[in-house]
Parts: sequence; C-alpha cells; structure tokens
Amino acid sequence: MLETAIWVTGTPFSGVELVASALAEKCQSSAVAIDPYLRSNADIADVTANGFEWESVIRSAIGSPQGRQGFGTDDPAGTGRPAIVHSLRHHEAYSDILAKVGSLKILAVVANPVASIATWLDEIGPAAGSDGASPDWRGGAAEGTGNGAFGGFEDWKRITSLQIDGARRHPDRFRVIPLDAFQENRDAVVEDVLNWLGIEPGQARAHLTSDADAPAFDGPAYAANALDAVDPAVRFEIGRELVGTPLARFCDTRTLAVGAGWTGPPADRNVGKAKAGIDDLAFFGGPALFQRGAPRPIGQLVQPSAEAFSDAVDTIYETQRISNNGHLVQSLEERLKAYHSVRNCVVMASASLAIIGLLQLASRTDRRNIVLPAFTYVGLPHLARWAGFEPLFCDVDRTTHTISPTDLERLIGDDVAAVLAVHQVNAPCHHAELTEIGDRHGVPIIYDSVHALGCTLPDGTPIGALGVAEVFSLHATKMLNGFEGGYITTNDDDLAERLRKVRNFGYRNEISTEMIGLNAKLNEIHAGFALASLDEIDDVIRRNKERYDRYKAAFDGIPGVTILPYGEGYRDKNFEFALIDVSESWPLGRDETVQLLRAENALARQYYNEPLYLHSDYPSAGNRQKPNLPQSVVMPLMPVTDALSRRIIQMPVGESVSLEDIDAMGEWFRFISSTASDIIPRLRETGAPVW
Repeated sequence: MLETAIWVTGTPFSGVELVASALAEKCQSSAVAIDPYLRSNADIADVTANGFEWESVIRSAIGSPQGRQGFGTDDPAGTGRPAIVHSLRHHEAYSDILAKVGSLKILAVVANPVASIATWLDEIGPAAGSDGASPDWRGGAAEGTGNGAFGGFEDWKRITSLQIDGARRHPDRFRVIPLDAFQENRDAVVEDVLNWLGIEPGQARAHLTSDADAPAFDGPAYAANALDAVDPAVRFEIGRELVGTPLARFCDTRTLAVGAGWTGPPADRNVGKAKAGIDDLAFFGGPALFQRGAPRPIGQLVQPSAEAFSDAVDTIYETQRISNNGHLVQSLEERLKAYHSVRNCVVMASASLAIIGLLQLASRTDRRNIVLPAFTYVGLPHLARWAGFEPLFCDVDRTTHTISPTDLERLIGDDVAAVLAVHQVNAPCHHAELTEIGDRHGVPIIYDSVHALGCTLPDGTPIGALGVAEVFSLHATKMLNGFEGGYITTNDDDLAERLRKVRNFGYRNEISTEMIGLNAKLNEIHAGFALASLDEIDDVIRRNKERYDRYKAAFDGIPGVTILPYGEGYRDKNFEFALIDVSESWPLGRDETVQLLRAENALARQYYNEPLYLHSDYPSAGNRQKPNLPQSVVMPLMPVTDALSRRIIQMPVGESVSLEDIDAMGEWFRFISSTASDIIPRLRETGAPVW
C-alpha cells in the first residue's frame, strides 16, 4: 500500500499543476501528471472498468522516470514522502479512486470560470478546435488545447459540482480550494493543506512537473487580467447563472454583482425607421421607435466620472468610516452650502425623509393641516401624513403651476400648520407673496425645491434660502445623482442643529435622546457619488439646454402641441424637463398620445395625471381611484389644476436621450398629426385601457 498519496484534480486551466508542484516542493517529492502516463501506456485497461487498479497505476506513475527524478531516488516508495499525482480527467471516478486507494486524499483546485475561459481562448487563439469549429466558451473544445479536453463553462459547472459533492460525501478525504485563494497567499494555503494531510513539510528543493502550465497562472494578477480580456457579455452571463448557487464562491464578486442585475447584452440604441403607415406604429404591432432593452426614460440618470467616484471610495477606506456623518457627507454639506449660498445644509437619506423631518420640526404643533399644491407629485401628501398632519390642497397659478397666492389667501386659516410650496421646473413659487401671507397668519413656508436645483432668482440668488427651509433630492433621476438621498438648506442655525439630531434617532449624545428621531443618515458611498456628480452639474445643465432647444426645434410648427417655455421667474434654469402642452386642437387625447408613445419605448408620462384633491388616502382593496385625500375631507373644484392635469406630457429627457432621439420623436408626432383620422377609430376599437 502507498503510505500517503495525494490526487490533485481540476479542469484544464484551473492551476492544478501549479498547486501540485507547490505541494511537491514543500514535501521534497514529485508531482506526476497521471494523464500522460495513462495515454502512453496502451496496455493499461479502460479506467472506467470496475476492476481498474488505481493504486497500481499510481505506484507505476510515481515509479516512472519522471517520478524517480522528482524524488531524487530509484525507490520513491521507500522515502516515506507523499506520492503526488495530478489529473485533469477522471472526475466521475472520484468515489472509485477513494474506495480502491485507502491511503489517498483528493485535493480539487477550482479556478474562476471566467479566468479559465479567458486562458483557454488565449491559448487556442483564433484557431478552431480539432474539428475546425469556432471556439465556444460554453461548450469548449474536444481536444487540441495542449492541456487535455476543455469542456467550457458547462463542463466547469458539471465538474465543480462533482467536486463539491465529493467534499460533502468524504469530508476527511476530499477538499476543494479556490485557485484565487491559492494565488493570494499560496504559503498559507499550502500549509493548511499539509496540516489537513497530516504531513510535515520537508526541506524545499527543486522539482519537476510534467505537462505543466504554470506560466499561465504564475502571479496573483492573472485572474484580473483574464477577467478584463473576456467579452463582458460572456462574463455577465456567467455571473447571472452562478449568483445564488453553491458555485458562486469560485467566481469574482464583480461578475456576480453585475450578472445578478444583467438582462442581456446592451440593446441597440439606434433609432428605428420613420413610420410610413399606421401599421408601423408599435401599438398596432409595428417595430418600435426604440428598442425594448434601451427605452428613452424621463429621468436625468447622470453618471459622473468613474475616476472621481473611485477617489471618493478610496477616502472611505482611508477614513474607515462608511456612515454616521462621515468625511464625504460633511464635504458634501460644505459644497452644497456654498452652491446654494446658505449657512446650513443637512444631508439625509432621501428627500422624503427630509420633508417628513422638516414638517415635524418647523410646522406649528397646535394645528393639523399642511397646505400643498393640488398640481404636484402624487407621493407628496403621503409625507404630510407620515409627519402626523393632514394634506390640504390649494389650486395653482395657470402660468407658473405653483401655489396660487390668491387661492392660498382664501384657504389659509387657524388649522394650517405650514405651507409646503413646490417650485416647478419651469418657474419658482411666488415667494414674496407667500412669505407675506405666511408672516401675516403666523404660518411657516417650506419649499419642495427638488426641480429647482441649479436655478437662480432674477437677481441671481440661488434657490435654497427661501422660506424656513428648502428641500432638494439626490435621487438618480434628479439633477444631482447620489443614487438616493436628499438635503435641506436653511439659514436657521437652530433648525439645522435640530434636523441633524432628528436624522440620527434624536440623539443628544451617545446614550441619550432629546426628541423623536429617524434613521435618515446618508452613507458615504451615496455622498461620494453625489460629490462626483456635483463636479459636473454645469455640464449637465448645458446638455439639458441642448436637448430642450432641440425639442423646441423638432416640434416647431406641429399643430396642437407646444413645448412649454421656461418662465422669467428663473434667471438661470436647469432645463430638467421637456413638457408638451397638448391643446384641444390636437386630434388625439393626451392619454391616448402617451399610450401610443410608450408603445414606441419612449417612456413619456402624463404630467401629474389626476388632480390630487380628487383622491382619498383610504382606498378599498384594489381601488386606485382615491389614494391621497382622507375621506372626511371634501375639496372644492380647482379649475386650473383640473385643466393642467389633463393636457401636459412629460417627454423623455436626460443622459439616455440623444438629439437624434428627439428629432425622431418630433417626426413621430408629425406622423400622428397627419394620420390621426385613421389612427383614432382603430385605436378606440381596441378597447385597450389607457395607461
């Protein structure tokens, strides 16, 4: 019997020879490739036969000239050193080998599948396998790689699963190690393996390996280089298949992370052909203007410099702080204070949490209603409820689309705790009039300024210092992208200090609280992304202006539709939105137009579709009609809001929309205008619900 035998196994390009050689060096023994030995001895029986003598074959291989040379003796078995063989085959025979060689243990080496595939493709090059077929990363090649058969990704999954199962069935005799771990710290891995084998390492000496491919794996950087060499589509498809499986431990985290959210190769961003007839409309089954995998959205979706963001992430590692008012959050607050020309900026985890906290601290506690514009985002009244108040809706100005001072004057009373006014993208609120009304009634004015970032008043004053405080967003769809987040600007030092406590559970110190608080802290990663985005805000606004001007040119002269202008209430504008006013002379309904447009993968929306004052916050199950207003509250008709909410379309904008896309949408509207008499009856025949 062999005193100690080690079988090192794996797929081609998994570093089997390298690991076997490292073990042999430590043990003063020889690492012998069993596969060439079997191929060179034609008299050896079929290894798959039941009676195949594995121990005899291992003894013969160790006693071969190669084995004797590695041991430095003609009698390797007499040295007492372990016999080390390595193989890229015979994976189905693991149980048979263990059963027939009682002194043997199996060490399986598993490489990152992406790195293995990259190494194989690099070796085989543009040449095909032995049958002349093109290299196939999933199916591999039959022969001809110089290192045994490589079965590709499918074979890697099958063999690695066999190895994991072997380790599960035979924990004392079968071990699996990732090649990446070996490359990162080979001495520690070798020592751990030797301890598992119960072997004392001998004096290091020269050794000889056969059929080795060590140069392909020699160095910790091999995997990173290989990953960069693989087609991203291949890499991410591998990640998508492995994430969440036992095999994922052998794949790099980037491949798994991107693979988890990957939906396929990037779609073609080219614009489809112009419509020649109504059958070409996507709603009627024709080809869409934009590919489904590359729709044109309505959000900004700015991606700042990867280098700038990477520098910010480096700061996180240097400071060893990822949250709790870290260095990047403090830097972001300082930058935003300067940008808005205010004394205080308090960054929070979202604009919604910022509004909730601000309403709780700044509103009058002896009253219950928060006045909101009826023409605004559908989620805003929810925040008043979360803060403990009831929403009370006010009609808006026909031109600015912001709270009408005249209507506010009629609405405000002894039960109003605060006014939450909303600056619109095309115009700011009538802030002087609102301030006068608020002061006269003792009601604080708070501003939702999410769509006013980068805008200034006619005298050049940046939006940010109006009212008690203003709230901005760091959401990915907004002007300043921090993934998620929001912030409050104010010149009230006491309010700012209380807001900082509110965002951190109301803590006064490490163990005591002085108010009801939230966990609204922004983490350092989001702050770093926002800082990188802030560096580019002027360029973002410039590109927005180019898109807005292109919309005006592309839609010029189309009867019944007008690109809404940006008013004189702002001196500097951010051009965040492109809004279309659909008049009565436009032949289709506004909602019908949006329905047809979305079928083309242009993700337009009705702009504030339903007046909020028509909704209730207590819907029955499945009832979407009234999600915003308490049933006990009855609001009068608000004619301006009612009219605006039925005529405006929010068009695709942002970094995912090109000038050519805008031209194509302009031509699409012209086509709809010229063929409306044919479209309308067919559209209304379908009975399809309007989105």
